[in-house]
Amino acid sequence: LNARETLREHTRRLFGCGGIFLPLAANQLGMEYPTRAYRYTLCGSAYTGLVLSMAWRYSRDETLLREKIHPLLREFAEFYTGILQKGGDGVYHLDWSVTPEIFTLTRDETATLSMLKVCLETLVEAAALLHTDADRLPLWKDILAHYPEIARTPSGAFWCGPDVPFDHYFYGGHILYPF
Repeated sequence: LNARETLREHTRRLFGCGGIFLPLAANQLGMEYPTRAYRYTLCGSAYTGLVLSMAWRYSRDETLLREKIHPLLREFAEFYTGILQKGGDGVYHLDWSVTPEIFTLTRDETATLSMLKVCLETLVEAAALLHTDADRLPLWKDILAHYPEIARTPSGAFWCGPDVPFDHYFYGGHILYPF
């Protein structure tokens, strides 16, 4: 929260939208340290949002939700709603990004989408509890109702993204995020 304005400015400059894109490599002041392919990984805000969502889910601390978790989740959601595009198929899609630990470009990248879904669900719950976000709630619900499928291999296993070749090397626990 202390670096909110720096991160908002960084997000506007890089993506032309509001909210907060949280780089995977940044210091405590919110300054990005572009580190190789991680510069093009979009999961930083969703990852932090997942941790915050889990803090709410397990603590049920309404003060923590109101003062810390909800404000940050809104900023993260504002960023993602600024870059998600509803396609001709009626589904929202995430543009090209680099999958964490895989370092290959794909659309609808699994880690980001899996974690973002939890963030949006938490925001919908928080909006009802805190009586907020009447202006944002319809969009969050629409995105959740028209969410992209998580990529899978031909055998049905979760995969990094639909554009990552199935013979590409694989490692990284991020593939567990759909669960």
